[in-house]
Amino acid sequence: GFEWTQLDRQDDCILCYERIAKDKDDFLLVVMNADQQTHYDYPVHVRPNLSYREIFSTDSEEWGGSGIHNAEPIAAVTADDDISEIRIMIPPLSLLIFKPEKK
Repeated sequence: GFEWTQLDRQDDCILCYERIAKDKDDFLLVVMNADQQTHYDYPVHVRPNLSYREIFSTDSEEWGGSGIHNAEPIAAVTADDDISEIRIMIPPLSLLIFKPEKK
C-alpha cells in the first residue's frame, strides 16, 4: 500500500510517504524534493522507535548527481508534541528512499 506521512510541506516542495508491504511493519520511507533548493537538517515525520538508513538517492553520483547523501542510519526522535521525526539533508530535485531498522 501507500500512505502519506507529511502533507504540510507544500511550500518547501517536499512530499513524504510510506510504501507499505502486506506486512504493515515492512515499509520504505520515500522523500521527494521537487524544488531546486537543498534542504539541510530537514524534519520528516516517521514512525517512532526506529532508525532510518538511506538506501537510494537519485542524487547519487551513479546517476549523475552530486553524491550528497545521508550516510549513517538516523534515529527517530520524539519531540514535545509526541511526533517522531528524523532530520535529513535533501538534495535539490531528488527522491530519497529510507529503510527502517530497529534501534
